[in-house]
Amino acid sequence: MKRTLFTIIAMLALIVSGNCQNQKPNFSSNPTLSFDKYISGVKYAEIGLNALNQEQVDNQTGIAGFYYLAKDYLQQMGFEYVALTSSEKTKLNIEIKSYCEYTQVLIGGDIDKNSISNMTISFVSCKGDIFSFTSDKKYNYGKFTNVENKLIKDWQGIVKSKGTYNPSNQIRLPSNPTFWTIEKLENYFIENKGRLAPVEGFYERVRLSFEDIAGGKYTIGVVKNPEDDNYLVIYLSGAKNSTDWKSGEIKAILKNTATKGFYSVYWISRDKSLYEDVYCNLDAFGFNIYSSGVFPISYKFIKISP
Repeated sequence: MKRTLFTIIAMLALIVSGNCQNQKPNFSSNPTLSFDKYISGVKYAEIGLNALNQEQVDNQTGIAGFYYLAKDYLQQMGFEYVALTSSEKTKLNIEIKSYCEYTQVLIGGDIDKNSISNMTISFVSCKGDIFSFTSDKKYNYGKFTNVENKLIKDWQGIVKSKGTYNPSNQIRLPSNPTFWTIEKLENYFIENKGRLAPVEGFYERVRLSFEDIAGGKYTIGVVKNPEDDNYLVIYLSGAKNSTDWKSGEIKAILKNTATKGFYSVYWISRDKSLYEDVYCNLDAFGFNIYSSGVFPISYKFIKISP
């Protein structure tokens, strides 16, 4: 799930401290969605880490042991699969059918040599909803304490179980449907042959590396927007997270610029988040989509017809 940790950390500052009861978050960004209902609708968990902690986990150095215990805790909580290492997160990203099948979990606190205070466990949904549990209790770990068992029990005292999985409680990413179908696009391209803009047509995405396989083998259609001076990119098929996308949804909007064959783009990512700092340029084979920023993207689409 591509959500920056910066917003989450800022929102955690709003949490009201106190000893919480299980399943009753101290803070919820969406009061219309109960935590119990939400968490019963997910099967998997991904432990969210900053770049430094992720490197330590992958190399099993530094604070890695803390997060491996957190993984054990989440497995005992009832998640079918918990992704902690970079390879586990890649596997999860490739195999899921919907981003709403899993939750991102942030676990932290003020860690001292023999104690942890301000212990916090936060769950983040595929739509960015945040449920945070915290305790102002100071948890001590003496010389003769079984630290591993005690730490897991202390986490369980904050949030113990996710409950039985109920697929009907799984939330859904937003949809952006249009009236376009493959058949309507085919008819449009036939009826307007000779009058089409160079960018209009059917395209397939070329995956440039094994690491890019999670992005899916998209087939899209590009068509003039009848309501504005731009072009609609229509998703047709190929998303790995196939239940998050329906054929006919908007994948992007290409906006004309002063440079022929070059467009500014509103790009809807595979997790339905919006990228605005995106550009597109036509070439002899199709077009390229690219951006910069925290999560840069780079996609190649080959024109297949007309």
